[in-house]
Amino acid sequence: MGDFLFYVLPDGIDARAMRGEVPLVYAASDQFTRRGVRPGDTLWIVRCPEAGHLELAGRIVVDRITDRPTATEILGRPLFERANSVTGGVPNEFVLARAGTHDHVRLTDISEIAELLRFEPGDRSAPSRTHSDRLPRGFTGPHLQTLRILTVESPLILENLWGRARRAL
Repeated sequence: MGDFLFYVLPDGIDARAMRGEVPLVYAASDQFTRRGVRPGDTLWIVRCPEAGHLELAGRIVVDRITDRPTATEILGRPLFERANSVTGGVPNEFVLARAGTHDHVRLTDISEIAELLRFEPGDRSAPSRTHSDRLPRGFTGPHLQTLRILTVESPLILENLWGRARRAL
């Protein structure tokens, strides 16, 4: 099972989830299959509201990857309209969270540990040398747009911060 850093735009999370009305149970991207996401993997959802600042919004333990109509049917509610976007002609795929792992969004500033996060040099399907193994100083959203595979140590750091944020409620 792998862990991925999944970047969303500052307004890229369902407003209902941001208000705490519904848990974070899905994510949309055109990268999931291409980057090797599989059931059992974890998506760590982050935002970058300004240069050098990173917020952890939540995590999704992947149950399945599906299309929009199936995701809508399974969840029994309309999906966030921004998730309708199509990038490069590839329809978005939807990752659905495993039952029993649903959490509400908790924006947690993790800027101080951003430099500690490490990434695998490529993805499971097509290794690449185009990405550094860490975020550069003063990183911005474009540095995070490619779904990145975290090294073994990085999820432990995120898990610790996520656990502290949940206990603080």
